[in-house]
Amino acid sequence: MPGKVTNANDCNDMSPSVKPTATEVCNGIDDNCAGGVDDGLTFSNYYVDGDGDGFGASGSMAQSACSPVSGRVTNATDCNDANPAVKPMAPETCNGVDDDCDMQTDEGLTFVNYYPDADGDSYGSSSASAQSSCTPISGRVTNNGDCNDANASINPGRTEVCNQVDDDCDIQTDEGLATQNYYVDLDSDGYGAMGSTPQASCGAVPGRVLNNTDCNDNNSMVRPNAAELCNGVDDNCDMAIDNGVMTQNYYVDSDSDGFGAAGSVPQSSCSAIAGRVTNNSDCNDMNSAIRPTATEICNMVDDDCDMQTDEGLTFLTYYPDVDGDGYGAAGGTPQSSCSAVPGKVTNNSDCNDANINVRPGATEICNGIDDNCVGGIDNGLPTQNYYTDADTDGFGATTSGAVVSCGPVSGRVANNTDCNDGNSAIKPTASELCNNVDDNCNGSTDEGNPGGGGACSTGQSGVCAAGTLTCASGSVSCVRNTNPTSETCNGLDDNCNGTTDDGFAGLGAACSAGQGVCLRNGTNVCNPGGTGVVCSVTAGNPTASACDGLDNDCDGITDEPVLSATTNVSTTAFQDIEVKPYYFSAGSCAGGANGSGTDALAGGALLMSVGATGITYQRLDTAGQPVGSSTQVTSLSYSDVDFAQAGDGFIAAGIWSFNNTEIDLYYVDAATGAQRTFRYTQFVGTGTPILDSLRIVRGNGRRVVLVWRENGVGIRMAQVEACNISGSWEIRAPGCASTTLSSTLISPSTTAVPGIGADSAHVEWTSSQSCVSTATQRRIAISYLTTATSLNFFRVNENGGSKETELSVYTVSAPRTLTEPDVTFFRDGASADQFFVAYVTKDPGATTPEADLNYWLTNDQSWHYAYLAYATDNGANSIARPRTSATATGITMSAIRWVADASTFKKQVMTRVTDLLGNRTPLGSTVEIPVTSGSCVSDPACRPGDKAAFTNWAPFSMLYYAGSGSTPSGSFASTLTCN
Repeated sequence: MPGKVTNANDCNDMSPSVKPTATEVCNGIDDNCAGGVDDGLTFSNYYVDGDGDGFGASGSMAQSACSPVSGRVTNATDCNDANPAVKPMAPETCNGVDDDCDMQTDEGLTFVNYYPDADGDSYGSSSASAQSSCTPISGRVTNNGDCNDANASINPGRTEVCNQVDDDCDIQTDEGLATQNYYVDLDSDGYGAMGSTPQASCGAVPGRVLNNTDCNDNNSMVRPNAAELCNGVDDNCDMAIDNGVMTQNYYVDSDSDGFGAAGSVPQSSCSAIAGRVTNNSDCNDMNSAIRPTATEICNMVDDDCDMQTDEGLTFLTYYPDVDGDGYGAAGGTPQSSCSAVPGKVTNNSDCNDANINVRPGATEICNGIDDNCVGGIDNGLPTQNYYTDADTDGFGATTSGAVVSCGPVSGRVANNTDCNDGNSAIKPTASELCNNVDDNCNGSTDEGNPGGGGACSTGQSGVCAAGTLTCASGSVSCVRNTNPTSETCNGLDDNCNGTTDDGFAGLGAACSAGQGVCLRNGTNVCNPGGTGVVCSVTAGNPTASACDGLDNDCDGITDEPVLSATTNVSTTAFQDIEVKPYYFSAGSCAGGANGSGTDALAGGALLMSVGATGITYQRLDTAGQPVGSSTQVTSLSYSDVDFAQAGDGFIAAGIWSFNNTEIDLYYVDAATGAQRTFRYTQFVGTGTPILDSLRIVRGNGRRVVLVWRENGVGIRMAQVEACNISGSWEIRAPGCASTTLSSTLISPSTTAVPGIGADSAHVEWTSSQSCVSTATQRRIAISYLTTATSLNFFRVNENGGSKETELSVYTVSAPRTLTEPDVTFFRDGASADQFFVAYVTKDPGATTPEADLNYWLTNDQSWHYAYLAYATDNGANSIARPRTSATATGITMSAIRWVADASTFKKQVMTRVTDLLGNRTPLGSTVEIPVTSGSCVSDPACRPGDKAAFTNWAPFSMLYYAGSGSTPSGSFASTLTCN
């Protein structure tokens, strides 16, 4: 029959592969219907391989299977199944760990004694104890022959030099060096005193020389080879005085004019003789003006001793000038002379030498005299008509006859415009009076309203009171300017009833407009149309946002911060965001060259991380705005990240979230964000430590300093440096001399809990700085939680040296706790280095659980609270993630604050500014960015609400934050225009 067979042996008639003739396979099924599952197959034990290195965990439970089991292997020989580098047959490395699981540590490696080399000259201290190690130890060498380990110039490899020091550490001083005799040289002229006692030495002796030939060791001018002078002294120590010096004759010079008297007796000498000179050519040695080099002058004397008088001078003819007008009398007696003759001149053209006003060139005037000596009287002068002025008012009668003259005529004037020459008050220039008379001779009477036009009072009320004086019929009266009208609001009594603006209520009462800085106070005044009243002031304009205790935007709220110019950085809601400045100048310390140049601000960068998306880098410009697109540094996941500048790039670090037991390092190009190099699995402690609270701060040159907590151990720090080795970048130990990175346990504390703040003494708020030598160790300030209830602070050099005593910043009693310190460096008003510590106080035991943001300064070592009142909306977790940064004048604090409201946004950023003494500005207000509503979807400027992470840097005046869990989400940068 179709669909049927002659047997009933199939144990699973729904599967064609299961049947009595099938081959049994490893699948948990009875494939051959023999009554057993996977029977006849080979089974093996499989063990957990947690680190995926092919070796199962020693002591783990076996799982028997006939086929391989995912995540398991067939051996259990791995002594550390959490580290893939530790397994059987792994190469043993010098790390204090049993790498090959043979129950031995660092076996088979060569151990060498290392001695301290403090001065870095490659010779260890002969007095120090040895330290045995299988790997080189920073600051130590394998010999101990240095007799002075504080001076690199002293060691066994040095050559002995003449310095009274054992330079080569052979317990001898200046051995094997040649000596010479040195003699006292008191006057420091390079010649030792004759007869002085010699001193043998291998090198120069202060105050001594190699000869004793000085005949006067108290005078540096007297010595062998000196020039012999004419001074009565043996200047050159040749036992002769003034030898070889020239002599000459000197003659008396009585008048000290440089010329000796002719005929005087000479005196021979090798040097000048006072009162004598070397010539005798003066013809008059009693007058210094008379001498061979004098200039001949007109004085009848032989001035230049050439036996001639007044020779070579010019003679002129002079004439008498009696009236002293510069013109000599015509016909006067002449006189020849080589110099001016008093009372005489060199011309005789004056026609009247008794009158100074009469002379050639004088101006001819109307006086009946020939003033200019040209032979004519009053010649060339203009004439005019003169008319009778009977009333002497300056105006001639219109009816008088004219008299012609070149000058004024008594009783007459040069016009004839007087219409009444018998009355001096009537004339062309007279003022017209209201008298029915033509006072000004213009042919009109009382024109121009004389005596009128002035204001006057009519004696009536209101606008009817004002009048104007008016001339009419020869007399002046007051005429009203305005007639009565209906009353309007204009400050006038329009209806002339004696009351101003009657009928307009509220006029003159106090009033105001606007609020905040826009508030203006005034009084009610008439409106422009005069129909009613209006306030005399209008609201002012808002001013720029500032934290000054004022309502600058005139919305009734004082000093609320405003986020503006919001920029989307990314659509990813990052869980951690850090911001750092970037300084660079080619060839300077910022660029990597040590000890010179200028460190100039060139912008900054954001480092952001979240889950499986790894670490992202975003470049910022000098205003803090994002530049270009972001770059993914790595896709690995890290629980905590931070970064700091190292030369012309940034060293970023993260605690690997797979096991939180190791730190990975990346060197990132500052301009592009490209990864230059990386270094995995660093600073792993013994056992299975948990690392957290990673902070990175900038050192000198390309150095950075990492600070973190190792659970149950304490606070560690390490220096690393970005090094360009033969054109390839590497992350190495300081100085690039060794690739071994090591950390220092700077604060042993088995009770320390997560929470570290750190900063270095690097002035981040200035635009340019002077570089310092990389030999200088910057001071690092660290604040950490010694327990959940106690916060400490201390300073230490970036290499872990010169640590100061730890200070207790703040201590609380349970159930109150402290968390999340942040540290920033600043310089106070006296330019002294200071540090600022912000931290969160939680009080879950209060009637209403609450939190607060507090702070502490090294220049004011007491606690301060930042926000005046505790936050309670989310209990003890209401405030989180404090961040601080400094400018040259103050400190900016920010934190995330939980706010419980009806919107989908539950968090906001709160800010506070203090001056360098810790005084809050403004003093009496809580400063917060308002919570936004859930309807804010597309407007980036209203996205300060839900914060997954945020940070700030005061010199940029920017906040960088990420939203999560609601719309919108992502990462943003906003300018903070208040606080």
